[in-house]
Amino acid sequence: MSDEFEDSRIFLELYYFTVSLITENLNPIKYFKSDFVVLIQPIIEKFVAQFPGQSERQIMSNNAYKTLVQVYVQKMRPIIDTTKQSGLWIPQGGSPTNIDATELIGQVLSSEAADVEQILILRSVKINNLLYSPELTLYYNACLMCCQSPIVIVRLYSYSLLRSAPVIVDLRHLFNVFKVAMDFWQRGPVSFEFCAALFLLLERLSEHRPSPIDANEFNLILSLIENINNSQNFETLMCFDTSLKWMYKLFTQEMLNNVIKNSIEYLKQSHSGDFCIICHCLSVGIGDPSQFLDIVAAALRTVACWAHPIQREARASLAALPLHHSTAISDGIIDIIASVLEQPPQISEPTLFIFAEFLSSYYLGTSAPLKMNLLKSLLGIMKQNEGKRNLPHDIRNIIVAICSNPVRLLEVLSNINESRTIIINIISGVDKWSNSLMTTLAAFPSYVITSESDAKSAAKNLREKMLSIEDKENNFYNVRLHKDLPLLVSIYPGEIRKLVENLNETFDEDLKYIVIELFTIATLQGRIASECRDLLQLLPKTNYESDYSNLVKTIEETLKRPKSVFEELSSHIDDGLSQFLVVGSASHTAASLLFEHVVWQENSDSLVVCKRLQLRPASWFASALASLFSSIVKEPTQGLTKLIDSAAKSPERLVWIGYIIFNRIIPLLKEILTNETFYLLPKYSLYPQLEFEPTQEELNKIEEMQTKYKPALQSLFDVIVGIPKR
Repeated sequence: MSDEFEDSRIFLELYYFTVSLITENLNPIKYFKSDFVVLIQPIIEKFVAQFPGQSERQIMSNNAYKTLVQVYVQKMRPIIDTTKQSGLWIPQGGSPTNIDATELIGQVLSSEAADVEQILILRSVKINNLLYSPELTLYYNACLMCCQSPIVIVRLYSYSLLRSAPVIVDLRHLFNVFKVAMDFWQRGPVSFEFCAALFLLLERLSEHRPSPIDANEFNLILSLIENINNSQNFETLMCFDTSLKWMYKLFTQEMLNNVIKNSIEYLKQSHSGDFCIICHCLSVGIGDPSQFLDIVAAALRTVACWAHPIQREARASLAALPLHHSTAISDGIIDIIASVLEQPPQISEPTLFIFAEFLSSYYLGTSAPLKMNLLKSLLGIMKQNEGKRNLPHDIRNIIVAICSNPVRLLEVLSNINESRTIIINIISGVDKWSNSLMTTLAAFPSYVITSESDAKSAAKNLREKMLSIEDKENNFYNVRLHKDLPLLVSIYPGEIRKLVENLNETFDEDLKYIVIELFTIATLQGRIASECRDLLQLLPKTNYESDYSNLVKTIEETLKRPKSVFEELSSHIDDGLSQFLVVGSASHTAASLLFEHVVWQENSDSLVVCKRLQLRPASWFASALASLFSSIVKEPTQGLTKLIDSAAKSPERLVWIGYIIFNRIIPLLKEILTNETFYLLPKYSLYPQLEFEPTQEELNKIEEMQTKYKPALQSLFDVIVGIPKR
């Protein structure tokens, strides 16, 4: 997609700069120090971006930089030659003092066609004498008229004259200029240079702060430009500032409401700029989002013909829309986009460029269902454009956004057998995933929710801190010690030994509390009860009440029991279910992933809490299932044992039990978020010691989930077993 407009704009700037060199003393040095730097700055910024990390001296000594500057200096030579040949290389204000400026400008305005002769007349006017006078209005009008000349040099020169003229500060005079400008605007096609001149006027007007005395004149000007977008010329005007800052500064809320109403009709007439106006207004709460389906349908008819600056602005405007109006984005909109992506490249590629960030934001920010036709269209375009730079990158971002939701990812992997490898290759390149299904498939070589090496590394990190005098790090305490480490050690409780063995060698009471809390979790879980009894003697003894005294008492009382909660509950597990308790088995992994699948699918408070606490549901359930919820419930009640018995023939019921129990601790986790007491996260999430007896409502929920989600367990098992490990 070439950007011819950018080349035209740069040439226009270069021409204006060249005309500004024509002075009485013909000394251009001061202009090179100011105007040329402004002109070439955006060009140099793009150039410098190609050499990241290099110093200013290195860049300026680069031959490519010298060539770049030389190119633009050489481009000025034909401009200078042409201007001299036309007789226009003369300074401003060369007319005799006895000739009236009004008479001179009147000759231009009364001429039938604008040519070099009219430019010579305008160039001879002493414009510095026109400041604050009505004649300055006539001068502006004459320049606007010459911007419509069929002669290119006349249009370029007249734009330069208007830009160099004094700014009109009297709104009564400015009203007359806008009246003439809008008459040209509505009459038919206008030139590129005219649009540049009009944009200059609009930009200056947007910076104007009218006094109460001038309010009436200011409103009259606004009434002239209120329907400025009702023109085929608007796309060219918009290219000078695709964000339309001048419009949003000038127009009132009521005017913007009228603009967006009219824009929908104009869009149907192929006015591409109106699409950007609509998207911007919708994102700030202006307009009716229920009409978005019709808006997208109208835009997609002509999207391939839009100017590249408009396409870029539409892309940026659409990106934020799903965050503000996700409910307005219906399945129909995604279906329309998907259908256009199936069309030939000249239509599908511009559509993808414009809607890529919109689709990424939509799927990242919502739990919207997967559209298989969209995914297949994306994979098809990617296959055809593998060598191109931007399109495959955009497609990867959309696919990553789709797969960020484990429910959609399971559907993708279950339905696209021939493209599984491509999908895995795309999403395995992401550095960090909160999606446990993707982590399981792409990150680790065995069937685990998280790696045992992570647990060993985390325990080693804590052990080193216990034995050092290193300052506490907020991130280490708030994230690693309160969330990650307790989960890891609860899944792999064997790591507790090395921590407890070094317990009496640290003087940090906070670290002692953390280790003893981890030991408490391992003790209550009961999976390594005999090892915990051996380690009991290593716990610190104090003659005073400390923060961890109650934890030590809990450990001692738990280990005195003849039979732990885990042992009592595991007696209800037969050989067919035993694999579901083994960390690292495909059954345990599939059940943990199913739990996360259900949390995302239900889209209830539990998902919100998990996201805000950055708590992976699958990791929590992996810990809870391996210990049969023994640290979470206080006693193995009759209701809980009956539920576990029911899982003998339907192993997935263990997941539904976990979901019910997890919902019981959600109020406690909300309390953590409300009070910002994150140090309580291990207690409330891993050993809240609930009195659990299922209610009839919870029993009904279990049966409902059995009907709704039972097939998902087999699908997850098939997916994690069927894809080769890395």
